[in-house]
Amino acid sequence: MILAYSFKIEWWWFLIFVGSLLLLMFALYPITKKSFGKIALIGNFYMPMLLILSFMGVIKASTSDVHWPGILFCVGYVFFLISDVSLTIATFKKDYKRRDFYIMLTYLIAEFLIVFALVGANVLV
Repeated sequence: MILAYSFKIEWWWFLIFVGSLLLLMFALYPITKKSFGKIALIGNFYMPMLLILSFMGVIKASTSDVHWPGILFCVGYVFFLISDVSLTIATFKKDYKRRDFYIMLTYLIAEFLIVFALVGANVLV
């Protein structure tokens, strides 16, 4: 999606992005290690990254003449987040009936929306 922006993002923003995620990963660890153990480090990095990727869709939608690729990208990552949170709950907290159906449904919706947004933004073409 970054390639479809109408402006250039400087290289040092990527360092700030990764540094912030690493800082957040270690800052949240004392809170999440009780529930998830050492795997919490990965989740503490991954879940905020999904939120930031969703926000990238908002940026694309607000800075472009064509809004729908950014909106689809944002909604796709929200569905991705729902899918992964559902998977985390079913795996580590409490299993629920027909979990595979709901997890895969939200995952496939997310993948469709993200790919459709990228094609619409001429990134994959």
